[in-house]
Amino acid sequence: MVAMAAYHGRTADAEVKQARALFDQALANTKRGALTTQLTYAQFACTVADKKLYDKLVDEIIAADDPDPNQRLNNTIAKRRASRMKLPKKTADCGFP
Repeated sequence: MVAMAAYHGRTADAEVKQARALFDQALANTKRGALTTQLTYAQFACTVADKKLYDKLVDEIIAADDPDPNQRLNNTIAKRRASRMKLPKKTADCGFP
């Protein structure tokens, strides 16, 4: 589902509504326990220049305390990538001030 959402949100003028709906459904299905979903959603927010959503998702990932032990490795990787997404260079790449 996340892959389909990323496909629909591949560019700022792609199927943005479908992408958002699929991301929201994926978040509900995983009970926000698979942080790679939030990470991919944050990358989508960068693509569509939604700074508020981007910051919310990245902060949520960084603040998460091992929400799903079965996803520990993936979540650890997502947390590290999210911390890099807060760097000024990464936010500037998204077009955020």
